[in-house]
Amino acid sequence: MTMTRCVAALAVTVILTTAVDAQDSIQFNRDIRPIFMDTCLTCHGPDSAARKADLRMDKRDAAIEHGAISPGKPDESEMIRRILSEDPEEIMPPPELKKPLSPAQKKLLIDWVQSGAEYQQHWSYIAPVRAEIPAATADSAIMRHASRLTNWDRRNPSDSRRSGRLSASRSSVTFPLYCTECASSKITSDNRLSISGPTKRMSASAFS
Repeated sequence: MTMTRCVAALAVTVILTTAVDAQDSIQFNRDIRPIFMDTCLTCHGPDSAARKADLRMDKRDAAIEHGAISPGKPDESEMIRRILSEDPEEIMPPPELKKPLSPAQKKLLIDWVQSGAEYQQHWSYIAPVRAEIPAATADSAIMRHASRLTNWDRRNPSDSRRSGRLSASRSSVTFPLYCTECASSKITSDNRLSISGPTKRMSASAFS
């Protein structure tokens, strides 16, 4: 094993030892594909005219066969060795692309290879799955919020008094209308029609 491979293997070991284990949550379409699309597939994608080293990173079998990926073994994956390299002749993406990987992206790729380097179909070919709606329990945020809405007038005395005034006035509704059929008893001093109790049918002239 060359000195470069030894250094790359050591770097992978250190990252895997100190990193938080988030392998179960890594999804190819969400986490890995965007990195590949931005930094890899220009030279190692489906375009045969632009492809370099006869390597396709968009196909799992091709990447494994070429040695770029060794599922479960990031220290034996050429892709990982290249992204960790400091040699401008070997590092990927190449410096001329001007799209260096961040430490977080490198860690994500290492974790992905360690977890098995599983690919996914493009999201447009995957049938959507309805998410399961969690049941509302007494301790859930939804129920706590509902409880606060139910008891809102108990916490603030001014809100409680306002609620009482609103309740007392619900049976009386005032309209700025003139009713020709009951003007003698229903028109107030400011020419506003006050209706208490059930609403009565008014003639069309009341709205003229």
